[in-house]
Amino acid sequence: MLAARYEMLGVTMRVAGNTAGYTGAQMEKAAQGMQKMGISMIASRENAMKMVVAQLDLAKAADLARVAQDVARVANINSSEAFTRMIQGIRSGEVEIFKTMGLMINMDKAYRDFEKTNNLVKGSIDAGQRAQAIMNAVLIEGEKYAGLYAATMDTAAGQTLSMQRHVENLKVAFGLAFTPALAEIIETITGAITDLNGELSGNSKEKIAEWGVNFRIALIDIQAEIRRLAMLLDKLGGTMTSAQMLLYGPGRAMGVKSSTKRFEAAADANMKYEARYKASEAALEALAK
Repeated sequence: MLAARYEMLGVTMRVAGNTAGYTGAQMEKAAQGMQKMGISMIASRENAMKMVVAQLDLAKAADLARVAQDVARVANINSSEAFTRMIQGIRSGEVEIFKTMGLMINMDKAYRDFEKTNNLVKGSIDAGQRAQAIMNAVLIEGEKYAGLYAATMDTAAGQTLSMQRHVENLKVAFGLAFTPALAEIIETITGAITDLNGELSGNSKEKIAEWGVNFRIALIDIQAEIRRLAMLLDKLGGTMTSAQMLLYGPGRAMGVKSSTKRFEAAADANMKYEARYKASEAALEALAK
């Protein structure tokens, strides 16, 4: 579902960008730039879209992401969440959002500074320009926390916060392999349900029963594919334990106690992998019957 959301955000991001005068390539480049600064795949696309809708300068996305990295450590949240909060605060003008991350933004000063910089009449700033003014103030205020992210990356807490992004990105990347199948399954089920709704208008219990049987067969096929994937992963695990046995074998032969223990543990794990692999093969044969 995360991968499906990532795919959908890619479409909405490009459409919103086109409306604001950006090409799809420019939008994707901005999202990729955010990812390089520690923003998750989903948050980068989501916030790229929000930035152009709010008429913010997309070229400043990477700079904002850098500030988000640093102030995230102040609020004890990950960079993606900090970036999302910052964009929300810039769009809404809510000072309290910034305060939770240690950013003290004076809205009136931000507006006046923007007017002076752009030679505008005092009080003539519009809604789009207000967002730009707040963003500029955030970038300036964020300089006070420059370097916090890098300084805390060696700590357990810092690594834990960063790991959340890597785990989410892994889910998205792995899920993308199944997105075409998911779309096909949903389309097939939707079509079947539509047909079923038509059948329910008459007296067709046999048709309903037939639909249920066909659906069960489809699920069995899916189950077989998942088992094959599980068998592949088990095979990889078995290969790793075999490698461990080779690694600790010489030490065991020389009588090293620690190597002997590790060798025996790897051998036990390898036997378990082989047993599980054989069980999966038997289950697949049963499904085929």
